[in-house]
Amino acid sequence: MLYDTWDGCYCGGKVADFLCVWNPATREYKKIPHSPNSPNAFLQGDVCIHGLSYYGKNEDYKFVIGACSDKSGLTTLVEVFSVRSNSWKTIETPYRFTYDEQKSGVLINGDLHWLAKTEHGVCIVYLDSSSDFPSFKEIQLPRIPNLEFVSVGVLEEGRLCVVVDNGGHVGLGRVEVWELKVYGVPESWTKRHVISNETITQAVVNKTFAFKSSVMKIIWSFKNGNIVFLCSDDVVLYDPKHGTAIERNLERFAAFDSEVNYVESLVSIHTLKWGTELLEESTEDESTEDELTEDEST
Repeated sequence: MLYDTWDGCYCGGKVADFLCVWNPATREYKKIPHSPNSPNAFLQGDVCIHGLSYYGKNEDYKFVIGACSDKSGLTTLVEVFSVRSNSWKTIETPYRFTYDEQKSGVLINGDLHWLAKTEHGVCIVYLDSSSDFPSFKEIQLPRIPNLEFVSVGVLEEGRLCVVVDNGGHVGLGRVEVWELKVYGVPESWTKRHVISNETITQAVVNKTFAFKSSVMKIIWSFKNGNIVFLCSDDVVLYDPKHGTAIERNLERFAAFDSEVNYVESLVSIHTLKWGTELLEESTEDESTEDELTEDEST
């Protein structure tokens, strides 16, 4: 499974196997050591969030993975691996990240963002990666009655946004996209798009009433304003100017475990700062290398 990507490098692994950082362009990868606090929990358990971020000031990549420690409560156990220190840190959060099915964090300003449920309601939660002791912080959502927050994303200007179901009827502008014009200032939430196209609205209805396992989320936003949505195996290109949508089903091509935006890079994994000791080399396991090469070709 691919958990996330940054600067041409993937972070991923297989259930009950191992985690690694992998650059398919250079065909290099390095294993991430198991966490000493919970060596098997995130490889065999119920992963509810994950992501990979980079903070330029301290030149550190951080891999984040979390699993709900109490399915009946509002707690999630999160582990953060720092490439720079070659070590894990454990954070027990007062959030439930399975509020929606968007596991991969949305990267803005070097920090990963998710929707989460708290004892006071729903908010956006992000991992502040600026220090050696990362912590979670909150951004409040628009305080408008009867809004259901579907997913979090980023628009072409690099602004944080949320996809919203306003509870209306299909075809009457049920879906909205709100953007945070000034990062970290909740009062700057502004309604950017009102969507009445049934390709989009019906996907939200299906998720709400037919218990589909995926949500409508933004995976790309173009400079001309067009937006690419993903819901389950369906990709939708939406043109806000004309209100039109083109839908394509990808089920015949592959079965999706996760999806990430990828930009190729020739950055060598071996040049990254891996702390005082290099992570375990993969040369001893030729069969695993063959598996990763096969994944790249597909």
